[in-house]
Amino acid sequence: MDLNPLLISVGNTLLAIIVCLLLAIPIGAFFAALLTRSNLYGRRFGAIALASQLAVPLYVFAGGWAAGLGLQGWMRVDSWLGPTGLSWMQGWFGKLLAVGLIHALASIPWVSLILSLGLLTCDRSEEEMALLDGGWSMLVRRVWWPRLRAWVAVACLWCCMGLLTEMVVSNLYMFSTIAERVYQDVSRDTVSPLTYIIAVFLVTLPIFALSWRLTRRLPPLRDVLVKSQHFSAYEIPLGKHRWAISTAFWFLTLIFVGLPLVNLTMKAGWTPVVEHARTVGFTWTPQRFWQTIVESLTLFQSEFYWSIMLAVGSSLTAVLIGMLLYWITSKRRDVATTTTASNPLRSSIHVLMLLLVSIPGPMVGMLLARALNQPGWLGEVYYRTLAAPIVAQQFRLLPLAWLLICGLMATISVRSWELAFSDGLNRWQVLRSILWPQIGKRTIVAVILLMLMSIGELSCSMGVLPPGVTTTSMRLFEILHFGMRHQDSGLCGVLVLLGWSAALLMRRIAR
Repeated sequence: MDLNPLLISVGNTLLAIIVCLLLAIPIGAFFAALLTRSNLYGRRFGAIALASQLAVPLYVFAGGWAAGLGLQGWMRVDSWLGPTGLSWMQGWFGKLLAVGLIHALASIPWVSLILSLGLLTCDRSEEEMALLDGGWSMLVRRVWWPRLRAWVAVACLWCCMGLLTEMVVSNLYMFSTIAERVYQDVSRDTVSPLTYIIAVFLVTLPIFALSWRLTRRLPPLRDVLVKSQHFSAYEIPLGKHRWAISTAFWFLTLIFVGLPLVNLTMKAGWTPVVEHARTVGFTWTPQRFWQTIVESLTLFQSEFYWSIMLAVGSSLTAVLIGMLLYWITSKRRDVATTTTASNPLRSSIHVLMLLLVSIPGPMVGMLLARALNQPGWLGEVYYRTLAAPIVAQQFRLLPLAWLLICGLMATISVRSWELAFSDGLNRWQVLRSILWPQIGKRTIVAVILLMLMSIGELSCSMGVLPPGVTTTSMRLFEILHFGMRHQDSGLCGVLVLLGWSAALLMRRIAR
C-alpha cells in the first residue's frame, strides 16, 4: 500500500465523516426532541417509522436511493442532468456526497435513539424553570445542552464508526476510504504490515479510546434506564407553531423513510414500452410489479435460507455468550446492584466489547480465515459449517447483545432481588418468578433486533462464508455493483418490510 493513496483514503474518510455528521446530528436531534418531549402530531407513528430504520442494512439504504436517483433509477436522472451533470455525479464530489449521505441516513435513527436517552436524564423542574424564564432558547442552552454534550459525542462517534469500520457503501461507489483500502488489501491478498498499522492506529485505537472516555463520562446504565422508566416527561407545547413544526417533521420523515419505499416500488414495476414513434419509453405496471415480487421471493430462496440460518445461529450465540458473561461477572447477592466501578471483571468485559466493535470488518474476516483455514478438523469446520461467519458476526452482534443484556438486567428492581434472596429461591424459581415476568418479552425484542442486524451484516462475514453458501446481503451486494434491476428492488423492499415488521412487533411487545 503506497503512502499517497493512503493519504487520499484518510482525507476522503474525514470528508465523508464531516458530511455524515452535518446531516445526521441536526436531523437526529430534531427528531429526538420532537418525539420525546413535544406535542407533535402523529408522534407515536413517527416513532415507529423511525424505529423501522434501525436495522435496515447500509446497502439497502444505497439500493433504495439508487432505485430512484441512480443512473438506472426510475427518475432517469441521466436524461435531465445532461453530460455535465452526469460527469459531476460520477466524479469524486458526487461519490463523496453519496457515501456521506447514505451513512447519514443509516445513522439518523441511531442518533435519535441515543439523544432520546440523553433527554430522559434531564430534570423536569429545571426544564419548567428554564421555559418560564426564557422559553425554548433558555431550555436548550441552560438545561439540554449541558446534559446532552456527552450524548452528542456518543452520537458523533456512532456516525464515525460506520465510516471507519464498514466498506459496503464506499465499495459500491468506488470511493477510497480507510476501510475500503483495508478491504482491497484483503481481497487482493496484498496484506502488508502497513495494513495492520492502518487498521490499528487509524481505526481501532481512536474508536476504542474515544469510546472508553465517553463511557466514563456518561451516567451509569442503571440510572439512565430507571429514570427513563419512571421519568414523567414534561410535554413541551409547540403552540402556534405546532402545525408548521409537525409539517417539517413529516416532510423529513417522508423523505427519509417514504421516498426509498416509493423508489423501490416504482423500480419494481418499471417496464419498457414501445411508443408510437418506435422509441422505447418506460411506464409502471402492476403486472410487472407483482412479477418482480414473485421473482424476488422465488429466485433467492437459497439466500433467504442461509441468511435465516446464520441469523438464528449468530443471534442466539451472542445472547447466550452475553448471558454467560453477565452471570460470571455477577455475585449471587448483588446481581442487580453490581456496577462496573465495583467489578473489575465486568469492566474488562466492557473493554473487550469496545475492542470487538472497533475492529474493521474486512480485517475480522481475514484474521478468522487465517486462523481457521488450517488442515485437520479446523479446516473441516471452516469449509463445511457456518461456524466461521457466526464467529465473525460476533464482532458486531456480541457488543450489542452485551449492552442489551446489561440494560435488561438493570431494569429489574433491587427490591425484587432482595425478596427472592430472602425467600431462598433457587435459579429456576428466580427465572420463572423474576426474570421472565420482568424481562422475558424484552429479551424476545432483543433477539429480533440481533437477528435483523445479522441479516444485514456483511463486511465481517463476507470473506469467511463456506463454499456454496450465499446470504441475501452477499447476493445483493454483488448485484448492486451492476446497477439497480427489478429483482434487486424487490429484494431491498423485502428487507425494508422486515424492518417495519420488527418495529411494529417490538412496539406491541413493549406495550
